[in-house]
Amino acid sequence: MELAFEHFGVGATAVQERVVIADLDDAALAAVYDGPDGLLAADCAGKLFIDTSTVRAETLIAIASRAEAKGAALLECPIAGAPPMARDGRLMGFVGGRERER
Repeated sequence: MELAFEHFGVGATAVQERVVIADLDDAALAAVYDGPDGLLAADCAGKLFIDTSTVRAETLIAIASRAEAKGAALLECPIAGAPPMARDGRLMGFVGGRERER
């Protein structure tokens, strides 16, 4: 899988089929998706957003609905583990979303 690291925005959506997002703030995450250069500003039909953010469930549910309306899918995937686990490649992800996306 090719990885692209960019400041969030249309560029990531245009280039990648799967985009992984991580944020710690509800308002900032909304801007990542809905801002003028946000991920949903581009044609995102067929894209998969994998969101590892630590935000309120209501925030992700609302964003998932907006993504779905544009033809994209969003999976929630909070990650658990301490820094030593990350260094050893042993983080755990808990995936949630619509059945067809998982």
